[in-house]
Amino acid sequence: MDTVLKWMGEVDADTYEPPAGIPEPGGEHDLVLYKTDFCPFCIRVMRVLDAVDVDVKMRDVSGDPEARAHLLEVTGRRTVPCMFIDGVPMFESADISDWLRVHAERNAA
Repeated sequence: MDTVLKWMGEVDADTYEPPAGIPEPGGEHDLVLYKTDFCPFCIRVMRVLDAVDVDVKMRDVSGDPEARAHLLEVTGRRTVPCMFIDGVPMFESADISDWLRVHAERNAA
C-alpha cells in the first residue's frame, strides 16, 4: 500500500526523510532541474512543479549541450530527471517529486 500511495503522490511531511546525502526540504535551497520535455519521468516531476509553489531553474539537456555536458561531468550520468539541491544531485522522479511536495509544504507552514 505504501508503494501505491507514494506513486500517487502521498507523502507525510512530518515523517519524510530524504535519500542519503540529500539536503532536508524546507527553507532556502538552490534548485536546478535537468530534464527533457519528452521524458515521461520528467513530465511527472513537471506536473508536481505545476502543483506546488517552488522556484526551480530548468536546464533542458535535449537542446542545451552545455547542460548535457555539465550533468555528465558532475554526476557521470546522462539520466534525467536530475534535480540539484544546493549542488547535490538527486535522481529518480518519485524521490524528486516527494522532496518537492515536502519542501513546498514545509515552506508554507
